[in-house]
Amino acid sequence: MKKRQLLTIPMAEIHVGERLRPGDDEATIAALAKDIEARGLRNPIEVAPRPDGGFDLVTGLHRHTAVQVLGWDEIEAFLVDAEPQSRLLDELLENMTRRELCPIDKAVFANALRDLLTDGKRGAGGDHRSTEFQSANMAVWSETASQRTGWSPRTLERYAGIGGKLAPETIAAVRGTPFAEKAGELESLSKHSPVLQADLVALMTRPEKPASSVAAARREIENAPEPDEKPQTDKSLEKLLDQWARASRSTRVALLEAIEGDLTGLGWGRT
Repeated sequence: MKKRQLLTIPMAEIHVGERLRPGDDEATIAALAKDIEARGLRNPIEVAPRPDGGFDLVTGLHRHTAVQVLGWDEIEAFLVDAEPQSRLLDELLENMTRRELCPIDKAVFANALRDLLTDGKRGAGGDHRSTEFQSANMAVWSETASQRTGWSPRTLERYAGIGGKLAPETIAAVRGTPFAEKAGELESLSKHSPVLQADLVALMTRPEKPASSVAAARREIENAPEPDEKPQTDKSLEKLLDQWARASRSTRVALLEAIEGDLTGLGWGRT
């Protein structure tokens, strides 16, 4: 295993850039800052050198942010491969193997990993795949990714499908809302066009009386009536049938005898 170079770098020289997952979880950062202050930074971040000087952050956004909160001037960091696709792969694998991700983040990361492993067809210009995954293709990407992430191929394919169809604006609008935690609702959203996604999310996240689901928001847009509730008689019948199914044989016999007695009293008995 190749030994990585460990450096102590001024915080001012680290460029964070755009991330797939925002590092704005205040509770996580506060807890991490408290731990780092008490026990030090036990897991250095990873950086790559910039052509014009300084470093790009590769992995460790929450650790970097926690150290900023503490007011540290320097941070320990491992120097890693400067190739952009290798950096992206490192970021994806760190998050997908070490963190509990909510469904919206699972969708974003799975889609990004699929794009990385199958690039050349999906990306802009050329084959940008990591050499580690040169054999991966559209047919087997999820099996390859499963070996590195621990996610099942089926889970990877499902979330990549969701993430690939959600518009960036939809992802940004859903983050931090209850719907970010609901894979089924995200999947429903992904089946609509980006324009309709925006309209649906606006109804689902409005301050007053937000729509309870994608289906409810869709009905509101289409001015469609709410699904009819079952009549009370149907609900009562369902309860009786459920009780019948769970009743013992002796209870069923006693009930049938009671019903037969009632029918006889009404003149509907057997003749």
